[in-house]
Amino acid sequence: MDAALGRQPDPAFVEAELTRLLDHAPHGWTAEPLAHNLHNAVTAGIWRVRSDGLTAVLKVLSGAQTDDGRWVGSSDPRDWNYWEREALAYESGLAQRWERFGLRAPRLLESFRRSDGTIALWLEHVDGSTGAGWTIDGLETMVVGLGTAQGELTRGATDELPWTSRRFLRSYVGRSTSAGISSRTTTRGPSR
Repeated sequence: MDAALGRQPDPAFVEAELTRLLDHAPHGWTAEPLAHNLHNAVTAGIWRVRSDGLTAVLKVLSGAQTDDGRWVGSSDPRDWNYWEREALAYESGLAQRWERFGLRAPRLLESFRRSDGTIALWLEHVDGSTGAGWTIDGLETMVVGLGTAQGELTRGATDELPWTSRRFLRSYVGRSTSAGISSRTTTRGPSR
């Protein structure tokens, strides 16, 4: 297992956040690392956390700048890799607005702006398959829904969301190829 996937979340933060989520101090907890793009510096880690009958996904976002060849997060809200965008999409309700297009994001249980500068997203745990297990029909449904939802955003709805990106594909391809990153090397670890 990759060392980054074997890392555990900070216990002090997890216990404080679980206390808020559960309305009481947790009676122990476990965190199982989940597969994600290890090259994107914005994602500090993703875990399935279990405690006192709660199963949730903890995703920690980081704005830390790295020079290790990974996709560096940006503090520019229009950059394709703006480090706070996912948190803002959940907190603003954008993730839920896409449901009418057949795209259902996990429900945000709580977000925490941590004292170390990271953001913790506590998300609903959703059973299902990974993209690798989808059928062609399932992928087609997702792509059509995503395209339709993106089309709505480009018709002016982004004026109210100043943190949406511009020129995503050009910036993304330029950054990922210059870092020597290919789609074959971006995810590692458990596929559940």
